[in-house]
Amino acid sequence: MKKTSVWARLPRYWIIVAAFVVICVGFCIRLLTYQLSGGDHVISRNYDMKTYTYTVSVPALRGDICDRNGVVIATSREAYSMSFVYWSMPADKREANESILVALEALDVLEEKGIEVERAKDYFPFSGAYPNLTFKAEAADSTTTVGKKLAAVKKRREWDADMTGEEILQWYLKKFSMLDTEGNPRYTDEEMDRLLRVRYNMDAEDFGAYADYVLAYNVPLETVIYVREKHALGVKFPQSYERQYNYPGYLSHILGSVGSITAETLDYYMDLGYPMNALVGIDGIEKLFESDLHGVDGLMEIVEDEDGNVVSEKIVREPIPGKDVWLTIDMKLQVAAEDALAAAAEEYCAGEVKAGAVTAIDPSTGGVLVLASYPTYDLTEFKTIYSELSTNISRPLLNRTRYGL
Repeated sequence: MKKTSVWARLPRYWIIVAAFVVICVGFCIRLLTYQLSGGDHVISRNYDMKTYTYTVSVPALRGDICDRNGVVIATSREAYSMSFVYWSMPADKREANESILVALEALDVLEEKGIEVERAKDYFPFSGAYPNLTFKAEAADSTTTVGKKLAAVKKRREWDADMTGEEILQWYLKKFSMLDTEGNPRYTDEEMDRLLRVRYNMDAEDFGAYADYVLAYNVPLETVIYVREKHALGVKFPQSYERQYNYPGYLSHILGSVGSITAETLDYYMDLGYPMNALVGIDGIEKLFESDLHGVDGLMEIVEDEDGNVVSEKIVREPIPGKDVWLTIDMKLQVAAEDALAAAAEEYCAGEVKAGAVTAIDPSTGGVLVLASYPTYDLTEFKTIYSELSTNISRPLLNRTRYGL
């Protein structure tokens, strides 16, 4: 039997080793690419041209909800949110502070005109106003929302668990250049207070490379123009859609509402490819037919220069609109029934609670023509008056056509 020397077998070993090294290098490159991209949110820099490229989600137009005759009951209209994008924020902390103040000033102008916008939730762990800020008791309670957010911020920032309120304030003041070299405030007391709140809430919402911070929702176009003219770097206005109800106050219990993804449903919708800031059906028809109404979001590639100016925008994946949903409801009959029910309940119901329900079914098909519950509410005001609705003794949130018996 002919023996093969070790030296004769070496080329085979080198081929195996080389193949193994190539596989490992490819795997490492793929892993690094995924970590930098964060999934669909791809970011790349061109250091020679001093530009960077990132992709943003382009929301799909949500489908309409129509009655049996094709009458549109709920549709969607364009809306803008005021957001801060991490990669567009100036590296200089003072410049970034100026952008924040410009954005807040724009919201003030809206309120002066009587235009209400939905602002971001406030998790600030202090009460009062700068410089007389007092640490809230609930901030030290890990069972409260404010306490949970503070604990998350401490962990993310790698602070000591027993860090005092004063130490937290001083950290933010120094970290974001709100004090001069001598330790004096760079801004007015009001501006200091507002900057502290926004900077903290950014942390509380995990603002960073893969999570924008939304300062306000449903901002009118005039505000978009105002902020852009001020050249506030880092402030962006992602286009979205909000629900418009053509019969406000009618069929509210059946239509349901749309809202932000909750912590409980985050994993579910992320697995379906939804962005974190997507609006989804919360209840009613909106929730039941969410997969049909939502559509498929698109992607836009944006290139900006080092000053935050947009160099180019390109749609890399077109959004696919959601499907329309047709109900068996007849809106003419629905409106007539709800009006008659409200009048009858107010006239004939004894006691403090005046309530009732009406259901009408097409005997030839079994299709539901009317589902009227009283008292009811207006979906256009649902978010702003929810607390009042939920504590009302008449229980207007209860759908008596389904749960009234």
